[in-house]
Amino acid sequence: VINNGINIDDFSCKITSDFSYFSKNDFKLIQVSSFREQKDQATIIRSLKYLPENVKLLLVGDGDLLEENKRLATKLDVSDRVRFLGNRYDIPQLMNYADVAILSSHWEGFGLAIIEGMAAGKPAIACDIEGVREIVNGYGLLFKQGDEKDLAKHIKSLLGDSQFYQEIAAKCKSRAKDFDINVMVEKFIHLYKEVLND
Repeated sequence: VINNGINIDDFSCKITSDFSYFSKNDFKLIQVSSFREQKDQATIIRSLKYLPENVKLLLVGDGDLLEENKRLATKLDVSDRVRFLGNRYDIPQLMNYADVAILSSHWEGFGLAIIEGMAAGKPAIACDIEGVREIVNGYGLLFKQGDEKDLAKHIKSLLGDSQFYQEIAAKCKSRAKDFDINVMVEKFIHLYKEVLND
């Protein structure tokens, strides 16, 4: 298997932005994904009920379930803590603005978006499912799919312990290098050479 890769350099340099979605003292979560059945933004929104008021959420993407998720945030009285940003082309900047990268999904083939967060040097929290587990396990944190309380527990562990936060962030940044697009290209070249030699 040759996994897809990303341009690590796009995410690994510190990018300063003038985003003012939340205050500097807020602890910002981010998920980048379309709003459809596969992606489970609802679990992250529900987790906010179990987290301090200074934990905020950025949701990047568009799709059929966008309005449903907005209604959920309103129903749970956390709409002031969530920003729905739509489709964006400044993902590296947004990843650097956030404090934690999250991937909550019902299923995944390969969780490329969580690698982008890891490449930005952010601790990754992802659902414990196939296609994501293989990327994050041993580096970031895994929560039970669809379990907002388990997700909140992991967020609190990063929020309340700066040393643990830095340790997980460093592991995730190191892990992201395994998915550099240059690694992917080299593997393809090696495969083509093997085929040609045969």
